[in-house]
Amino acid sequence: MADYTKVTGVAAADIVKIDGVAIADVEKVDGATKPSAAAYDWTFSLFDETTIADHTTFHNDPDQWSGGGGNYRAPNTQNYRVTCVPYVDDSSGTATLKLASIGHAGHSADDFNEVDTGIQAASGNNHLVALSTTGVTFSGGNMVDGDHVIKWQHRHDAKTDTYYSVTAVLECASNVLTAYAHYTNHSSSYQAYVTAATAKSSGDLRWQITWNSGTNTWTVNTSDDDWQQSNNSNVSITTSGGTVGKYTTQYSIIGSSPADGRMWEITVG
Repeated sequence: MADYTKVTGVAAADIVKIDGVAIADVEKVDGATKPSAAAYDWTFSLFDETTIADHTTFHNDPDQWSGGGGNYRAPNTQNYRVTCVPYVDDSSGTATLKLASIGHAGHSADDFNEVDTGIQAASGNNHLVALSTTGVTFSGGNMVDGDHVIKWQHRHDAKTDTYYSVTAVLECASNVLTAYAHYTNHSSSYQAYVTAATAKSSGDLRWQITWNSGTNTWTVNTSDDDWQQSNNSNVSITTSGGTVGKYTTQYSIIGSSPADGRMWEITVG
């Protein structure tokens, strides 16, 4: 014990184990504390709690794509049809990554029917976007684990046609974010929603990305390459430092320089 000086104010739990030194042989050091984890948070999102609900009617959004049907950069359009879009909502004072589940958007005959879990992004029979009311936050330098669920329904070609019941999940587990969306449909009868566990186990993974807390970088495990509900070789999820997003190289926002092909984008900093 001659090599250790007792200093008050530090709990044994705050002492890191050193090989060859028993915890009983380590005494407190006055004023010493454990180093704190990096204060990471969501610092940018292409969509937020307001813009995720844009495009409540056709052609009312300022960001128009250079191609792809003349659509605007907004979730309730056919370019985003049947995808899952992450966005940051900081309206509560805490930046929270939430999920938007998009239906058969851009089809004027389709009708919104109900939300069981979550909220409709904007009111209107033809607004086919539902949002989670909970999401992923940071604590102690890491993302907080949990499932954030949306259960909602729309109908194809008005309320007399096919039911589509959607269970979408944003899962966070050990800094891995995974989006799932399970669709159940029937030509004439209401379809019950599946559980989050069923949606996650039924092969309905839409994309998966991993964040590294040591380097603040992302890895894409499963990309979402859809554009207008079809795989497109010009679309992919890619990363740069603490930023990850879905991009198209085929089109860009009219007037953007350099060319802006972001479909969604989020940043940790």
